[in-house]
Amino acid sequence: MRTTLFVDDKKIEDPDGAAIAREFESVDKKTGFGKGGLSLVILQRGEDDSLTAGGHPVEGWGGLIHEHNGISRGAKLSGSLTQEKIIQIFQAYAQGDELWEKEFEWEVVEGKFPVSRIVVGLAILLVLVFFLRSCVK
Repeated sequence: MRTTLFVDDKKIEDPDGAAIAREFESVDKKTGFGKGGLSLVILQRGEDDSLTAGGHPVEGWGGLIHEHNGISRGAKLSGSLTQEKIIQIFQAYAQGDELWEKEFEWEVVEGKFPVSRIVVGLAILLVLVFFLRSCVK
């Protein structure tokens, strides 16, 4: 199965586990929106299957969304996921291992909703958060 990893503005075709870890580690670790900011990572397996997370290597990762056959589900997280944990999840997902999915309780975000809308929505949300936090400074 063909996979594609998107890390912010970078695209990696058919990444293996080491490439996934390397790309997560390449995300700027400076904290604060004016420095490193938030990152958006998407791993696609084929056309209708993707895993998305937003966050920061130091401050944590959240917004874990799995889209499959037009149905988007969000993981109910009690807190941010660590850099190590999000790398493990993305590596397992890339390998087709579904055990990572059982670690979370999931809720349907939207049925038959194209992933492109979710990505655009997350990007808009991240931009809004960025502007709000920069205005507060």
